[in-house]
Amino acid sequence: MEKIFTVEGMHCSHCSSRVIKALEEMGLGVEVSLEKGEVRVTGENIKDSDVKNAIEDLGFIVK
Repeated sequence: MEKIFTVEGMHCSHCSSRVIKALEEMGLGVEVSLEKGEVRVTGENIKDSDVKNAIEDLGFIVK
């Protein structure tokens, strides 16, 4: 399963690294596009709320 989340506030590689680390710790595959402001998540049984909460806990806004 794959889902794409639009995320505001990611501006640099440090931002994307934080998001990647948090989501990989949840057992998900992650790709971040700073240019598009998108986070592409792959994995089994992805819960939107869990992904959103993990990203927002880092201080970013998920649309």
